[in-house]
Amino acid sequence: MMIEVDYAHIQVKDVAERAGVALGTLYRYFSSKDHLMACALLEWSSSFAERVDQSGTATAVERVKAVYGRAARAFENEPRVFDALMQLQASRDPQATALFSEFGDRQTAAFGAALDELPADTRTDIVDIMSAVLSESLRGCQQGNRTRADVRRRIDRAAELLIPA
Repeated sequence: MMIEVDYAHIQVKDVAERAGVALGTLYRYFSSKDHLMACALLEWSSSFAERVDQSGTATAVERVKAVYGRAARAFENEPRVFDALMQLQASRDPQATALFSEFGDRQTAAFGAALDELPADTRTDIVDIMSAVLSESLRGCQQGNRTRADVRRRIDRAAELLIPA
């Protein structure tokens, strides 16, 4: 449902109905809609790290462009998932917050894997900045202020500026 329905219109009772379980069963395992959706986000993103190309033939800049480009495409292809991510960033549900933090840690590790030859502090700084560029660019795309081409261009340019040759 996270892919098919706007976050604001998803109701836990509809999720229970679609899953063929009682509403009480869902609430036994999930404290809130945010908790449930954070689990869905984590599952949706679970295979992302497996697809990071760490071959020795690509430069660090090429690997970073590729991994952030892949992330951009994933959210562009499923804009409602990006909307859910934005909603979950503001969640006050402690269980949702913990899962969202796990999502962030997984993504950071996947992005950092593209820079494994750099010192840890440099890698962390580049991932933080590139992730901010990705997030801001996708937000602009979602709001209609940027195109997909703009998102790619911003990702590519940021990588070129940040990563030592």
